[in-house]
Amino acid sequence: MKLPLIFMALMLLPIILIGGESVDQRENVQNYIKYSDFVVDICVYERELLPATPKFPKNRLVSRAVVTGVHKGDIRIGTKLEFYHLSDIRPKPVKGFKTVVEGELRTFFFSSDDGVLKDGKYTIEGDGHFGFERLKGDFAKAFQSELKVNPAFKK
Repeated sequence: MKLPLIFMALMLLPIILIGGESVDQRENVQNYIKYSDFVVDICVYERELLPATPKFPKNRLVSRAVVTGVHKGDIRIGTKLEFYHLSDIRPKPVKGFKTVVEGELRTFFFSSDDGVLKDGKYTIEGDGHFGFERLKGDFAKAFQSELKVNPAFKK
């Protein structure tokens, strides 16, 4: 079935008007901003895989980063962050590893209830945080648009 050209143009109009980001991504960005105490730019410098144990039955991929910019929240540039993602995947016995990451730039959302600040390092527990590559993808584009107009951000 061929749609008339006018219908196709009307379907694309919302995407054109908001600069190429999908409406869903823009709404997602707005919700993350609204419900996060902190919105920061980070540079990930290290990752470590902690294999599952009887005490903690999931693998944890721990990331260590430093805050390079603050958009929302009372946190200092230079604060270290440590957070992890959980994984059930166990194709064969997993050994732990630690590796240097060459400056992975991300924007990161989290709340004060997610972790503890001690000695200049914020340790974030659980999966209550979210981050994305700062320079790639629809989410990054939608976030850049929000930076210009969202009153929650520091000017």
